[in-house]
Amino acid sequence: MVFLGSEPTTDHVAPGPQQAGGRRRISMGHECSEFLSKGLQQHLPLQFQTRAGWLVEFVEYRKNLFEPLVAMYEAFEPKRGAQGLPPLGRDRIVAWLRPLLSESLNLVALRGDKVIGHTMLCPVPLRRGCAEFAIFVHQDFRNQGVGTEFTRVTLNYAKKDGLHQIWLTVEVNNFPAIRVYKKLGFEISDTYYPEVEMLLNFDGARQDPSKPYRVM
Repeated sequence: MVFLGSEPTTDHVAPGPQQAGGRRRISMGHECSEFLSKGLQQHLPLQFQTRAGWLVEFVEYRKNLFEPLVAMYEAFEPKRGAQGLPPLGRDRIVAWLRPLLSESLNLVALRGDKVIGHTMLCPVPLRRGCAEFAIFVHQDFRNQGVGTEFTRVTLNYAKKDGLHQIWLTVEVNNFPAIRVYKKLGFEISDTYYPEVEMLLNFDGARQDPSKPYRVM
């Protein structure tokens, strides 16, 4: 699901993995190690200048960024804005992040030594080479193009590191975000009101309906 408020970009997409009360709960496994082990650091860091002239750096998550990442989620607004995420309170945030950080591909956006954004690609069980995408951007850095550029960077590295499909969910009435994703190559693959599911195939092939990627 995407929660944007007045923000017409991809600055907050809540992930299906570990979602609270949603219809699926993906259990991430060893498949993710295949693309983690290929070493994204060869591609990073990358820098991006926001509309306000701020310099943001996109880097691969590393352990010394754990506390700044937790701090971002502690200050994140709106609280539990989409599918109950991010969770409330430090303990719940830490419990939510630890499996995501160990079993998913994670990139963070930095302004100086402050984490201001986080993207994750979580492997989808039984769909080799397919991952679920999620992005969060701190409220002080929205409306600056960070969400769109961070999404583009994350998809680029996913493709370079061997993933074939990326999947996400977004609110059905979030037309600006849907337009952004379509520009980046996603297609709507299913609708479960109030969400639509979107799929990006890097090889350009359409989703085969006989081989569903969703985990119910």
